[in-house]
Amino acid sequence: MCAAITEMAEADGKLVGQGDVDAYERDGAVCIRGVLDDGEIELLREEIEQGLERKGAGFKNHTERNKGETGRFAHMFQMWQQSDRLASFTANSRLVDVVADLMRTSKVNLFFDQAFAKEPGTVDPTPWHVDQTFWPLTGRQVITTWVALDEIDRTSGGVEFVAGSHLWNRMFQPKSFSGDNEVEVQPEFEQMPDIEADRSAYNIISWDMNPGDILAFNGMTLHGAPGNATSDRRRRGYAVRYSGDDVVYTPRPSSTPDLMHEGLVAGGPIDSVHYPVVPGTR
Repeated sequence: MCAAITEMAEADGKLVGQGDVDAYERDGAVCIRGVLDDGEIELLREEIEQGLERKGAGFKNHTERNKGETGRFAHMFQMWQQSDRLASFTANSRLVDVVADLMRTSKVNLFFDQAFAKEPGTVDPTPWHVDQTFWPLTGRQVITTWVALDEIDRTSGGVEFVAGSHLWNRMFQPKSFSGDNEVEVQPEFEQMPDIEADRSAYNIISWDMNPGDILAFNGMTLHGAPGNATSDRRRRGYAVRYSGDDVVYTPRPSSTPDLMHEGLVAGGPIDSVHYPVVPGTR
């Protein structure tokens, strides 16, 4: 189903209204319209195109790894560390205000960024998963902002969420999006339920999006996306992950290796050169 749009920005110019906060806390995901302006949209498109062309930071072609024959599902990882423009964007854009208001946090850390591109005719889905099981973090204040850079709907691979799943307090075993599973098994984690086998058993929400709209969702919200079945529309998204006051470093065997760093102490804050506190927040 396509969930109703939450209330638009408040009269005082704030992007996040009380309805957005309520929806985020209830459902674990919310869509906020028109967060980015045309210049920011073009900046992100340029950075993604350059990265795809040179196979930049953390590039993976999931379609190639899945031996697919049409389209391409590619992603890039930790791009801000190699781009002054993205470093500035992730720290200074209105995304920071959005996440601070949604999480009700005074401190915002930049965790990492990712870009995703599904070209027309790409069969590969984004498997259902919970982000935080891939990451060496514990806390309620972990959030992703996912920026639409094209017109997106379910046909072209729009992201879907199981509403309220961030409140389940369940950890699901993460798996690679392509190729052989490269994620170490965590015995205490549950196996992911087969959402597609019985979609009607879950409250699945999604939004049609225009460039500059964003999804904001909790690190524990179960989500996935179909392939891009269109013949003429790309599906590009830029995701920035942030954290708040209550988050602590929690390395696990299943954690993405590039997100674990010497000098960070288990149970301590993630404040560091790797995960800087965004200026103006504390």
